Amino acid sequence: MKKLILLFVILSAFSINSYSQLVTFDSLRVVLSSSQYDYKNPKFYYNSSNAFSVLVYEKWNSTNSNIALRRVYYDSIGTEIMLTNNPTGQNINPSMSDNIITWQSNISGNWDIYYSLNTSGIWSAPVVIANTAQNETNPVIYSNRTAPIQYSFYYLAYIKNNDVYFKSYRVNPATWYPDTNITSNISYNCLNPAIGMGSMGGTRNIYFSMALSDTLKRIYTKTFTENYTVGIVSWNAGNEMYKPKSQENLRISDGRFFYEYDTLGGTHSIGINGDVFTFPVSGKNSNSDGNSFGIITNNLTWWSFTAFGCINKRNDSTSLKVIKNLYYNSPPNEMFWKNYYLGNAAVNSNVTASSPIIKNNYFKLILVCEKLLNGKTALYATYLTDLASQINNENESISFGLYQNYPNPFNPSTVVRFSLSVVSNVVLKVYDVSGREVETLVNEQLQPGTYSTQWNASAYSSGVYFYKIQAGEFSETKRMLLIK
Repeated sequence: MKKLILLFVILSAFSINSYSQLVTFDSLRVVLSSSQYDYKNPKFYYNSSNAFSVLVYEKWNSTNSNIALRRVYYDSIGTEIMLTNNPTGQNINPSMSDNIITWQSNISGNWDIYYSLNTSGIWSAPVVIANTAQNETNPVIYSNRTAPIQYSFYYLAYIKNNDVYFKSYRVNPATWYPDTNITSNISYNCLNPAIGMGSMGGTRNIYFSMALSDTLKRIYTKTFTENYTVGIVSWNAGNEMYKPKSQENLRISDGRFFYEYDTLGGTHSIGINGDVFTFPVSGKNSNSDGNSFGIITNNLTWWSFTAFGCINKRNDSTSLKVIKNLYYNSPPNEMFWKNYYLGNAAVNSNVTASSPIIKNNYFKLILVCEKLLNGKTALYATYLTDLASQINNENESISFGLYQNYPNPFNPSTVVRFSLSVVSNVVLKVYDVSGREVETLVNEQLQPGTYSTQWNASAYSSGVYFYKIQAGEFSETKRMLLIK
């Protein structure tokens, strides 16, 4: 039986005035600060409940650092959880996916890779996973989010001896499989690994940078195919993503691929398909990040990024630039971007975007960056708050609306939301790519409101599916992608 949740009944009390008063990057606020500690390298990670997002960061005291995290709720920030608590040495470069966090540490002398697992809300003590006589650095962890549990794996990539190494972890039974050097046939120094989804079910991509010289880097990608029985994956030959200029600062954030490239008269953040996300912001733009939540207006637009930010350097200043409702390429001029001064050109900062945090009829997306406060690095935030229900910008009611499923692509579950402003007989069904009916999610009369229903596709194979709503004379169909 499908679980149908009424998120909110649209109230006429929400007028255009209350809508316009919602917070949209109105200021830069202090989130974490201390006279004793520096808070650095913040990273938000996706949480499927949408009740909170997870913020991981480095907590520095003099020359040593530790890894800490907090839950960030709609209107508060949770208690700090220390994953490490070493009085000497450095714990840096955290990477998180679902219920595991990895980082690099030099508490034993050279750099090693550690991890911690979350079981029933409790984080385990740090466990070393890669600790040879060489330095192991720059870990990145990735969950395949595949059910049932015996098919659930985490994949780890890291750097050793200027090569990319790979390990896999099977959740049940808890097993780490041996390391594999996946760049042994590449003569260039390799760095900065990142892991993302592949183009078809059961495949994943590892991206990394190749340093052809001190001033020229190219991005290389290799695809591996999962093996749920023995955990040992198989690899393709790989290929280079050619660009004539250097591709810098490779990263994947919330499934999106970014790197920096000199183009359009400045340095810009570019996606894997060549989308220039920071155009037309002049200067050097870097470390961009964003996240999305479906905003439905009269135009029925689904935004790629509802909140997006980057670090901008120009002349003798460094600033945080933010924008809402960014769809691949930014609006035609820079007046739509907001600017927060962080310091002179020598100042460096990182920016990270939260997953959507929902409370009642509202959602919030938070952008966090680093900024000096009284000689210490603090974490500052600006945020976007908006209505999660179907209220349009012209304050006119829309009778029906079908939202894009989230997450998408997904594995194995996704949430479908729709809105009604009149009593309706609602039928919501899922179809496969051939048009065959797969499952009925909703078939009942419903009162006005915004509803949510979950589809668990554990029993179905990877591929494209369609979901269609029929409510009175209204009918709409959207596409979704299941990747296992």
